[in-house]
Amino acid sequence: MAGGFDMPFSDFGRPKADLNIRVSGNTLLPGDAVEARVELMPREDFHVRLGKVELVRVETCVQITRSQYGTHYSKKTHAVSLAEETLMENQTVRRMGGHRRDVRFRLPTDALPTMNGAVVQKIEPGIGWEVRASLDVSRARDLSESQAFVVDRIPAFDDSPPQPVVEEAAHRQCALTLNLSRGEVGGQDRGKSEGRDDRGRGRRRGQSRTCQEREVRQRGAGSCRGQGGFRARRDA
Repeated sequence: MAGGFDMPFSDFGRPKADLNIRVSGNTLLPGDAVEARVELMPREDFHVRLGKVELVRVETCVQITRSQYGTHYSKKTHAVSLAEETLMENQTVRRMGGHRRDVRFRLPTDALPTMNGAVVQKIEPGIGWEVRASLDVSRARDLSESQAFVVDRIPAFDDSPPQPVVEEAAHRQCALTLNLSRGEVGGQDRGKSEGRDDRGRGRRRGQSRTCQEREVRQRGAGSCRGQGGFRARRDA
């Protein structure tokens, strides 16, 4: 055609390249480090105006619109970029010239856990996390890729096995010891109290005997007070 000109194929579509992301660890906790590797393998030459990788929280919800014609359900997605690093800027990548970059992000300590809601009209709302890489390519469609991972919730309570609680109340003539099988703050347990006679008469000096066994309610941060005035603590 007179006055026309030819354009390379890449001007009409996506540049020929493979962009991959690999995240170390599929399940993380708030405050954990997110480590990922980004790899670019071009199969043709092209120019990148800006390349970046981001830590992204993806929020998906269902928008319900009601009118005289009925109810319409639509999917709404909001991506929140919490951190980013630049991969390259104003750089021409060459065919078969591989590029690799390791990145490291830190999840917020108050990061929302990954969750999925009830499906509504084939739309599943929820919160997800991913590492996302994107390349702004000159005279062609942009390149982008993402890799999802799971953020778990921090356990509300310590999952370690409960430890015995022992406390001894001293008196100038005897000693009274309270033993609890475990030491959960705010919990309730059946304890055993033993009396040791140190007066040197009656029962043999230093001999112990069980005085009573009763339930004890524990309270406080790391300590508890049982019925009868005992204050129990968790032994190290």
